[in-house]
Amino acid sequence: CSTALPIYTIYLTNDSNEAAFDEMAEKYKAEEQNGSFDFEKAAPKAEEKPDAEIDVEGFQKAWTNLKDTHDFFMMTRKFGVSRTQALRLAPEGFAKKIESSKVVNVLEDASEKELPIMIFVGNRGIIQIHTGNVKKTLWHQQWFNVMDPDFNLHLDVTKIAEAWIVKKPTEDGEVTAIEVFNKEGDFIVQFFGKRKPGIPELQEWKDLVADLEK
Repeated sequence: CSTALPIYTIYLTNDSNEAAFDEMAEKYKAEEQNGSFDFEKAAPKAEEKPDAEIDVEGFQKAWTNLKDTHDFFMMTRKFGVSRTQALRLAPEGFAKKIESSKVVNVLEDASEKELPIMIFVGNRGIIQIHTGNVKKTLWHQQWFNVMDPDFNLHLDVTKIAEAWIVKKPTEDGEVTAIEVFNKEGDFIVQFFGKRKPGIPELQEWKDLVADLEK
């Protein structure tokens, strides 16, 4: 049996509908249930190109001409830059590195100000998004946690290597994110102010981000 990591875990709680859960499990279960699986090995992470090999001028122009935040990923693919490399090579004023400790301030301030935010957490197979308020926050050893009835987040702050304020132009105005990475340059978490296409970014979120730059 090959070693594998789960992409996503679904489990029952005391309030769950067990019949609905059983129906879903039956519908999507693998045909073979012998407890042994052969998994394909994940493709190795591509090595980062030297900055000198990047069309920095073209990349920066493409960034400033963005119309939708969802186009950012394909832009990085087009120019062959890693995510953290993209931030290093960003056009002036579009990306700023901040102290890693300020990531906690994002959650604490959003909770204190009752500011609805969007939180993106993912791996190679899935992205999970929470939209709404963050209420109960607390520390446990190196973990900073959100412990709300409908949302939990467990952030190991010792794994944070870099944190950035990232700005992207859109047809609805500038959209600002806090992007957090580990030492391998992989995403840990992203934060945005709550928004939808066609709706400008919340001024309260802009103010929160501005405080992080002080």
